[in-house]
Amino acid sequence: MKKTINYTSRQKILKSEVFITLNETTTPSSFSASFEFDKKKKLDGAKIYIEAHHRETRQRFCFGTVGLPTVPSSTSLDEVDMSAPPLFRVLIVDESGVHGKIIASGDQFRAGNDPSKDHSSRDSLLPLRYCDLRSRVWRLSFESEDSFELQLNNQIPGLKQLVDANPVYQALILPAALQQVFLYILFQYDSLEETKERDYFSKWVQFGQSLVSTSFDDFSEHKRILWIDDVIEAFSAQHDFAKKMIGGTNE
Repeated sequence: MKKTINYTSRQKILKSEVFITLNETTTPSSFSASFEFDKKKKLDGAKIYIEAHHRETRQRFCFGTVGLPTVPSSTSLDEVDMSAPPLFRVLIVDESGVHGKIIASGDQFRAGNDPSKDHSSRDSLLPLRYCDLRSRVWRLSFESEDSFELQLNNQIPGLKQLVDANPVYQALILPAALQQVFLYILFQYDSLEETKERDYFSKWVQFGQSLVSTSFDDFSEHKRILWIDDVIEAFSAQHDFAKKMIGGTNE
């Protein structure tokens, strides 16, 4: 019998306490997880559930208890839309009563969040992820409420190296991706003050304002679009994309 879960008075599970690895070499993809929960939270007897989700699809797995984690017989993500990498939610559930009670939780976990490994884009405003995008070369993901993600198609041989080193690919992808970021923020917030409620978006606005002399605050919608255009122009000039692209196409 499936238990009803109570969501009241829960503790926060931090990104540093759960490490998830996505295996995209299998069909369907699968994942593994390891845990380093803070012992001060006293969660030992509670069950660990990890829920993978993307768009409207989701799939939940039990990993034993905090005191004695176990590996599920299968972690195949056969019920999740894998058109882009899923996000993961971690639930710690006390099942000692009639109704299960969530006593700790964490949202928006991504695969590859192990701080012991080198992730060059970990602290980046726009982290990169290589995944199967089918017919698309790249896309900007808005799936997470906390951050954007620039996704590149891992089915294109050598694309990672091209984007890392070839200014032609950088010039065609990065300004367009940044434009999408600022347009998203433009339609989400009416003022600079509102962005301060979300640290991630506030950092993007600060980044834009570091490139141009004007603020997007208190502008009309039309002037904000012009402000975005100025930001993209300044960003492109800073990286000298046009000249580098001419040199890249002549090589």
